Amino acid sequence: MDVDQATNVENLSPQIIRRVAKELNDLVNQPPEGIKVTINEEDVTDIQAYIEGPAGTPYAGGVFKVKLALGKDFPQTPPKAFFFTKIFHPNVAKNGEICVNTLKKDWKPDLGIKHILLTVKCLLIFPNPESALNEEAGKLLLEHYNDYAQRAKMMTEIHALVNYYNKIIQIQKFYLLLYKINKYMIVFFFFFFFRHQNSLKQVLKRHLVLQAKAHQRKNMQETKNK
Repeated sequence: MDVDQATNVENLSPQIIRRVAKELNDLVNQPPEGIKVTINEEDVTDIQAYIEGPAGTPYAGGVFKVKLALGKDFPQTPPKAFFFTKIFHPNVAKNGEICVNTLKKDWKPDLGIKHILLTVKCLLIFPNPESALNEEAGKLLLEHYNDYAQRAKMMTEIHALVNYYNKIIQIQKFYLLLYKINKYMIVFFFFFFFRHQNSLKQVLKRHLVLQAKAHQRKNMQETKNK
């Protein structure tokens, strides 16, 4: 299914449409902590939300865009859920599809949109490697948690940062020491040459990879000196 284009608003009964619209309005007026829902006035089946990465997880500091796709048989059949923001997580496939029991065998027609979004947020706190869609992430989580956490954090910093400007400020010291130029010149340089988001992501990715390698070399040296 093409989640960008899929719509089933014409296939849902007026009663279901009213129910979904009310749920969405309630979520906008009284949003759960760390979750912001946006409403498409023309298509209530186009449900998009932004979920903050929970503190104490590798996803902290990031904001992840999520979409729920309601099928023509909703609520008798569960919606499909997708991460639009790239994420390294055992229960999220490469195409962004989310695997969670609430949307599979544990689905009940009376479960609401709020419950689904809270379940997705909880998945960021408690991943389930036993039902992994991303086998690499699931294996790392079980066997080498620190490597999993580092990889997930790196993906968060590259793809889910709230404000790229803040990240640029964080890496200024590196360039100040390297080139001995004014910090405001560095900011201007980044925004002039890397105005496109994807280009800036590549810069941040290279920087984070260098940081990780430097950290690894430091650990190896400390181990060698013991």
